[in-house]
Amino acid sequence: MTKRTAPSGRTAWPLLASWVLACDGGAAAQAADAGGEGVNRLDVVEVVEAAEVADAAAAPVLTVSQPPTTAPAGSDVVLSVQVTPAAAVALEVSVRAGGGAAPSVTTDAAGRATGVWTLGVLPVLQRLRIATETSEAEVTVEATRDQPLSSAPFGDVVALLDAEGSTVSTEDLVVVGDRVVMGAPGGLLEVSADGKATRRALTGEPPKKGWGVAATGDAVWVVDLEEQRLVHVDSTGQATTALSEMEAGLPFDGINDVEVGPDGAVFVTDPCLARIGRYDPPAKQVTDVLLFDASVDGGPNGMTFDADGRLYYSTENTSILCGQPDVAAYDAKLARIERVTLEGATFGGRELIAEGLGVFGDGLTMDVEGNLYAVIDQIADLALAESAVWVFPGGRGPGQRLVVAEGVLYANVAFGRGALGETTLYLALLAAPPFTGLDSRGLQRVEIGVSRAPWLSPL
Repeated sequence: MTKRTAPSGRTAWPLLASWVLACDGGAAAQAADAGGEGVNRLDVVEVVEAAEVADAAAAPVLTVSQPPTTAPAGSDVVLSVQVTPAAAVALEVSVRAGGGAAPSVTTDAAGRATGVWTLGVLPVLQRLRIATETSEAEVTVEATRDQPLSSAPFGDVVALLDAEGSTVSTEDLVVVGDRVVMGAPGGLLEVSADGKATRRALTGEPPKKGWGVAATGDAVWVVDLEEQRLVHVDSTGQATTALSEMEAGLPFDGINDVEVGPDGAVFVTDPCLARIGRYDPPAKQVTDVLLFDASVDGGPNGMTFDADGRLYYSTENTSILCGQPDVAAYDAKLARIERVTLEGATFGGRELIAEGLGVFGDGLTMDVEGNLYAVIDQIADLALAESAVWVFPGGRGPGQRLVVAEGVLYANVAFGRGALGETTLYLALLAAPPFTGLDSRGLQRVEIGVSRAPWLSPL
């Protein structure tokens, strides 16, 4: 241990913080209090030099065993603490990543305590912060999942569409305030926190088949799949055609998703044209186009942004969806995730995150910790084999299946906010014959435990 001098001139010593972790429940915790019998104590290691303490004799010192490298997501990890010199000390324990639940830990007069850290449901690196008034340390566990989560139906979107006699599907969603806004036949639907679905009244040039949606404040950008155009809907409900060409002389052929970038630029995907366009609303023009080789890359579909303003996108096999049988085998696994930097009004360099994920890649979103969520679909013999939301920890590969659909097809994902729940993931469903019937419409949701990415909030 290195001796140091504090700013006041008194001797200061580095404080070593450590913990004893076990995964065998309350019995192990009791054994730890009894002196350690029954607890698999590993060699004590220095976890972190937490802080310099002006009076080393009075400062509490914690010791920790090396925590388990991995543990099942959602499981309980028993913490056993020893403070030296022995004293009753209230420790501040908080979750730093993973969305789990931190224990309340206060040592007894002998300086000992146990607590249970409940890991979050995500298969990501989970972090716990432990601190006294003068020091802090961090414990990490890599959470794993053997079985994916399931989502539950939400709201009465299907009932509304059935009452209208509509046979058109839902596809995308965006959360504005305390409402979920969805593209729908004839324009837009809004779903309140109690699940009530209503139509948003539109005037002007409303979409005939609302598809991809994105928001800036109370205004919404909507893809009109039927008329192959991008529509802007202002806060009063006035709808105006903003764009009908990917670039001059090249009309949209399969316009799909729309997202608003950090600088207010609007990005649109057209997998059938194998292009992403950057549209500048004030200039009313496309400033740059990102090209793809559909036979290798697939065509671009879903999009989202990370905290650094990089554009993430998924791709899909266009053979069936775009009627391009010569591009690739209909079941070729062309779904991939990439990201591209944005350099002013143009696209920069592309980076591959993962490839060969499935046949179709669809909606994307991110949480506050930078974990990426992506819809990936598998088919077998022209039947839907699996629709799932994958999570890519920190926006990087490899990804893992997190939520698997049961009898329906996921299309897009978005986190709730306010009364909708900051840590709830909402899933827009897609009815896509021959893969699904009309029951695959509307919304489902699942609790994730980690909140939405604030940089994806509408401007």
